Amino acid sequence: MKRVDNFTTASFTGRKTRSSVSTFPFNHAIPNCAILVAQESYYDGATSAADLAAQASVVNGTTVFAGENVDSIGSGGRYDNTHLNETGADQRAMLAVAALIAALAA
Repeated sequence: MKRVDNFTTASFTGRKTRSSVSTFPFNHAIPNCAILVAQESYYDGATSAADLAAQASVVNGTTVFAGENVDSIGSGGRYDNTHLNETGADQRAMLAVAALIAALAA
């Protein structure tokens, strides 16, 4: 991938498929904008393989890249076993930077 200066992170929750997620709004506002889709399904201590599969289905490695794996942040990084606390937010930021670096290297 060519280096792209404009990256946008996006977290899609729910069961979205490649056909139901449009990159048009991003590419219209910022032409050639690459998108990072976070892997995030953690809710009340449980994860959803279906949600993760839907998020992964929109990744094409060209304009849409895998973002941070928020599900890797366990209950210690969450104040109510769902939402991130300060520690979890710091962990997510580190994961997001790593995902961005990986996308830039692709």
